[in-house]
Amino acid sequence: MTLRLLNDFVKDKLFGETVLVENNSYLGVETLLFVIFKLGEELNVPILVEDVLDTFSIYKKHLEMLGLKTPENIKILKIGGSEEGKGVVKRIPFDFDISRYLLEYGKSFEDVSPKEKFIDLVFGLDRFFILIDNLIDTAKLLNSIKNYIHNENRTAFYFIEANLLKATKPIILYYLEDIATSVVRINQEKNILTFEPVKDIWSVRNKINQISISFGDLFRETL
Repeated sequence: MTLRLLNDFVKDKLFGETVLVENNSYLGVETLLFVIFKLGEELNVPILVEDVLDTFSIYKKHLEMLGLKTPENIKILKIGGSEEGKGVVKRIPFDFDISRYLLEYGKSFEDVSPKEKFIDLVFGLDRFFILIDNLIDTAKLLNSIKNYIHNENRTAFYFIEANLLKATKPIILYYLEDIATSVVRINQEKNILTFEPVKDIWSVRNKINQISISFGDLFRETL
């Protein structure tokens, strides 16, 4: 029942929407990915992964440890990092010259994006922001993200480790929350995951403030 609610939350997202996922848990992102991948298969919607500094690779390994596989047909745009793997269709070197990086990113994103409408999963932006050491480059990166927020060809999910940004550059987190069309926070207490939509039309319409999922429920659904 609770996984069905999470499925409904994801399924409600329209093309042109951007969901900011603030993770404060150990298995919350993997649970959400399980739902997104399953829904993508059911609806025959292609998936693009943007992987900054091998961040997605970590979650992918966690999924495999849980006995879950990522879809074979996903495309992966690697930004920095060194890990190889199936699905990698393009690589962009990590570049501290933000203007040069954004130019290369724009071309690469256009090249690898599916021609039909798609789901876009973005990992590791928090690490990118932490490595940028001046306000001008930070502003350039934020403006670039803002330009993609309402891209009507995609439904985007930006996954960030919230505590990482809160401890280093909290103002970035506030800005991302402001420009995103939806914000969901994932927390965990012992073996219970909670998904809290704090900025979301679906949750307001359905009067749902929180979705709780136990590990037991998750494993019953996935095994």
